Amino acid sequence: TFDDGYEDNYLAAKILESHNLSATFFLTTRIVGTENAFPHDSEMLGKPVKTLSWEQVKDMSAMGHAFGSHTANHVNLSSVSEDEALQQIEMGTKDLVSILGNKASPELFAYPYGRYEDMPANIRGKLHELGIKFCFSAYGGINYRKFDEKDIRRQGIDGNFSLLAFKAVLLGWSIRLPARGE
Repeated sequence: TFDDGYEDNYLAAKILESHNLSATFFLTTRIVGTENAFPHDSEMLGKPVKTLSWEQVKDMSAMGHAFGSHTANHVNLSSVSEDEALQQIEMGTKDLVSILGNKASPELFAYPYGRYEDMPANIRGKLHELGIKFCFSAYGGINYRKFDEKDIRRQGIDGNFSLLAFKAVLLGWSIRLPARGE
């Protein structure tokens, strides 16, 4: 899975396709295809990072990749009202369906920032009302045979991972790399 909708996801999609693999991309629908910046990039990097165009998303869909929502504007759902959180989730899902039609996966949702505390219980409890069947985190852990479909655990990885750390994650270890400067 890939979150946000950065332009480099297009290269990842092509590489995956060349190996007959597919992935799910969770898109922030009101930032993808625009010049709008992700707030966390502006804060950390002082500049925007280019996002996918909707044409690239459609091409990736034709390659067989799936697309779920990551909200409309990448808000932290624990820092806004319940109404705004639900609106952000619903707008993201509706945007995807509007643009991709039956190629969208509106039942898939990954919440921004991905920590357990970033998805309030009251919001998690209302996801089914929005047609969301599967909710993905990013705080690590293992999904056993019986797992909560509204709390599917994922472990984030990036270019800072060594091959050994990557193998450990594949075996179920939860890895936290120090932030830059730590």
